[in-house]
Amino acid sequence: MRKSKFRQDPLHQLTPAELRARAEARAEYLAKQKAEAPVAMREYREAEQTLRDKTAKLRALRLARDAGDRK
Repeated sequence: MRKSKFRQDPLHQLTPAELRARAEARAEYLAKQKAEAPVAMREYREAEQTLRDKTAKLRALRLARDAGDRK
């Protein structure tokens, strides 16, 4: 005989107070994440730009080296 998957679900075993506390914790987490998003995005873009700059510098050095080797 197959067991019902709903009986195994831990959310169905929580009391209304526990469900409310869980919902409030999730809402706080999402609010914090939303507040930190602009800072995280700025840091991401700065790191991305740093990588692009480094790649361009290394490419320029490689091209200069290759041009010198051809002479």
